[in-house]
Amino acid sequence: MTKLSVCMIILNEEAILRRILNCAKTFCDELIIVDTGSSDKSKEIAREYTDNIYDFVWVNDFSKARNYSFSKAKCDYIMWLDADDFITNENCDKLKKLKLQLNNFDTILLPYVLGKNKSRMIYYRERIVKNDGTHLWLDPIHEVMQITGKIGKFDIEIEHRKEKANNPKRNLKVYQKLKKDGMIFNARQQFYYASEYYYNNLFHKAIAEYKVFFQMPNKYIENELQGYLNIARCYLNLSKIISNSSTAQNRLRDFACLYLLKAIELDPRCEHLCELGIVLMEKEKFKSAILCFDTCLKLDIKSDFAFNEKDKHDLIPYINLGFCYYRLNNIKKAINYNNLALKLAPDNEIALNNQKYFK
Repeated sequence: MTKLSVCMIILNEEAILRRILNCAKTFCDELIIVDTGSSDKSKEIAREYTDNIYDFVWVNDFSKARNYSFSKAKCDYIMWLDADDFITNENCDKLKKLKLQLNNFDTILLPYVLGKNKSRMIYYRERIVKNDGTHLWLDPIHEVMQITGKIGKFDIEIEHRKEKANNPKRNLKVYQKLKKDGMIFNARQQFYYASEYYYNNLFHKAIAEYKVFFQMPNKYIENELQGYLNIARCYLNLSKIISNSSTAQNRLRDFACLYLLKAIELDPRCEHLCELGIVLMEKEKFKSAILCFDTCLKLDIKSDFAFNEKDKHDLIPYINLGFCYYRLNNIKKAINYNNLALKLAPDNEIALNNQKYFK
């Protein structure tokens, strides 16, 4: 049978490490742990599962650490995991069966699940690769692996269950240092550099850096689409901060609409249409908002490599259609759409409140 190495890089993960190691031991043939400077009992816990524990001096570069972990793997294929990942028993069983098919592929894509319950976001990531030295990690932050050869795609979910908050400015500081040291960012790096300002609520700076990104060549379409969504959300967040001027608020909302329309022109997705519908609803353009939400329900376009926000494809459009039709005095349709929302999420507070209000 084809053998599989699981490679992980860790740092102070004693609280959660056993959770993922208990999963990995059910299907892997070799477990590689690279510690990047833990001061807790992480290495002691890891030794309960494997003798393959290595130290790596942290140099603010995730790719270098991951490539080092891959260099220690001896099995036919390599799978990477993070300490705060989790795999259900059902998906562990699927991974055992997948090992029988690995020889047919060079790279395996598996869905990565972020968030919980109804707020889940899912996208596919390169997860298992042939151990032939050709699959290398790139970029110091938001690292990505080179994908080569025959690609297989399987619906075996890996859940990212983050239990502790990282330093929110950690990645931003790394990017700032790289830029200060003279590194010229490519389009992907510029996108994530701008996104770190967005994640840290530094909206003016994020807007400026996204605009630099949009002017760059060789942009990956999913980064461009996400960039349009993020810059729109920057403008919308700024519009909420400026609460004493309706003119300024509307101007910022108009900028948000502009970038959402650019995304829809590039490749229509529910995430952008739903966001545009919400903005139009706030501007009391209910008929236009209905068009956006209704299109979300009819649009069957999802990308394996984008953050698919499931609620934007059904639940949120249903709720907002109910509100829009109520404001247009079509109570029958308002109740109907709200009931569809409750069918999807019986405990949704907004839909439950609307149900009482419509009555």
